[in-house]
Amino acid sequence: MNITMPAQQKTKSFFYALCALVCLAYAGMKITFYDAFKQIEPLLFVVVIYFFIFAKEERKSLPTLMLFVAAAYSGISWYIGHLTYPELFYKRPEIHQLTRFFIFLVIAFFLNGNSKRVFIMLTVASISLLLTPWVLGGGTTELKLGLQGHRIDFNIQNAQHTAMLFGSVLIGSLVFIKRAFKNKSHVPLVFLIVLILASSAAVYMTQTRAITLALAIALLSYIILSMKGSTAKSKLSVIMIGLVLIIALASIGQKSIVKITSEESRISSLWNGDIKSIGNTSVGARANSWVAGWQWLKKSPLIGWGSRGGEVVAENTEWLKGTYSSSFGHMHSSYVEMLVRYGVLGFLIFTTLAIWIALNLWKAYKNDVVPKDIFFFLALFFVYWSVVNLFESYFFYWTGSYLISIVTAIAVSYIWKYQHTIKRESIHHES
Repeated sequence: MNITMPAQQKTKSFFYALCALVCLAYAGMKITFYDAFKQIEPLLFVVVIYFFIFAKEERKSLPTLMLFVAAAYSGISWYIGHLTYPELFYKRPEIHQLTRFFIFLVIAFFLNGNSKRVFIMLTVASISLLLTPWVLGGGTTELKLGLQGHRIDFNIQNAQHTAMLFGSVLIGSLVFIKRAFKNKSHVPLVFLIVLILASSAAVYMTQTRAITLALAIALLSYIILSMKGSTAKSKLSVIMIGLVLIIALASIGQKSIVKITSEESRISSLWNGDIKSIGNTSVGARANSWVAGWQWLKKSPLIGWGSRGGEVVAENTEWLKGTYSSSFGHMHSSYVEMLVRYGVLGFLIFTTLAIWIALNLWKAYKNDVVPKDIFFFLALFFVYWSVVNLFESYFFYWTGSYLISIVTAIAVSYIWKYQHTIKRESIHHES
């Protein structure tokens, strides 16, 4: 017994370290070094197996339950839909479309509510993203074009996705810079300043209106959160900082603001119900997709049209054929996409999870389990994420799935830490 136990412990420690490194590799390689990451991606199965063996409490929690619910629902809804409309559904269910986001479970387990681990992961992910212009994009040449007013994307899906990723980095950098000022070393401060400048430049060069709008709403949320419970002097400081950030955002988002003002007449047409006259514009394409999506949702409200729901709508809506909207296979909104693909029942799965995270993250913060700046980052990111997904189906793309799984993992890791603390205190009290 004395011989085997150390060996077992060494084996467990080895796999723990391996799984933690794979999670870190996911954060640092998934976007920028995806071809290299594909070589080690199968190791994620080892991470998942480790989680279900050793995460004794976490595997009983609601998020883990939702993974099984999502997988089962994806299979059952496909089966019903395939029986009813075999020509519109894939021959096999694509369960991963609804479940890949749940990789956050294993990442959260290895983060373990440890702020040092959280910052290591965010640092690795941010540095990796900074390298995209040279690893994936056109390097200095593309950057010069962007600064000259051309819309660029560093070859990450498209400009909207690049803006979405760098916008989230900008939020984190601004939130955490106060912590960097308190650090004895100047390295974190210099690093965050570089991140702020780089992500601001990326937002400017990608010229995406929804990202500028989401950043503005996140900034307003930051001001409201910061002023709550503050002294008069602190509130004045927050207002002053907020004004500076608003001016800065207006500057980096000027291309997007110009686009918004140039489409004022199109938005007015949309408001008056005249979609046909703006059908071949960005605004019209989205409006047409949403209207068509709503019409198809009414035909199958509970289970939707499966993982290719967006394609079903685009290919089988008569009045969409020949329009700009028909060239897309998605709904330009994660909310509409979720409803069209998986119906109201599928939508409820993720709504339940979102409410659970929001309520329990607040409890963890109020009980001092989550540091204030990390809570602010999470809160502002979820505001930002909620807005950007109104206008694009980021959740269903690999870029969006990556980003939301990373941030959700941070939130859930602190929630689990809080729940463990409560349980220990309860046991101690009873004894």
